[in-house]
Amino acid sequence: MRITETNVTDGQWKAELMETPEGMQVKRIVGAHFTIDGRHTQVLNPDGTTKFEWNQPAPENSSSQITLPLPDGPQTMMVSGFVGALMDTEGKVLLTVAQETLAKTPKRALIRTPFQTSATKLQGLIDGKDELDPKLADLLKRIGGGKPIDQMFSLGDIDVFPLQEADANRIGASNIGFGIVIKDPDLQQSLAANGQNRWCSEGEISALKRAGLLNSHSASAIDATKAK
Repeated sequence: MRITETNVTDGQWKAELMETPEGMQVKRIVGAHFTIDGRHTQVLNPDGTTKFEWNQPAPENSSSQITLPLPDGPQTMMVSGFVGALMDTEGKVLLTVAQETLAKTPKRALIRTPFQTSATKLQGLIDGKDELDPKLADLLKRIGGGKPIDQMFSLGDIDVFPLQEADANRIGASNIGFGIVIKDPDLQQSLAANGQNRWCSEGEISALKRAGLLNSHSASAIDATKAK
């Protein structure tokens, strides 16, 4: 991965301008995956007067509508993305190494869960469009023994939960986690992908967290899956 500085707006990212008494200002920036609006925040005293206030940019992850067939009935929601946590029968979690643009580590590498997808792709899988995410579609079909993916969600075979906010003071996102327990030893071995992924123990995961090497969305999904 090679990262270089560039303009915030580049033809794909578009700035909406607004004329003010102080001159032209950027009202918002719209891109394929983010929208950046401005927010004026006031911290109030108990009597309603302003204690202090500030303006700031408010990046928001783009989200798409998805209808999940859950055990309590279909639920429609706006979601930015889905993060999967796969756990074996001993409580080990499948993790991998991936590069992320703003990571501060050497080679921008962090540890994360290997199965993550967008709301659009997951909706496609539920609707039978396996080509939108063949890797995840294959995993779910192998776990379900040929059971339709929408049925796996509706029967509760896949545990679904909201992820914690990464930093709601600075960036907005609506991410959902899903947890799956892998019981088949052959599938566990296959998912290790000849060393590309690894089943990590609770102690190893704790060490990764302490070192600041575990992606925060992955950490949230792991914690929620283990807490069930």
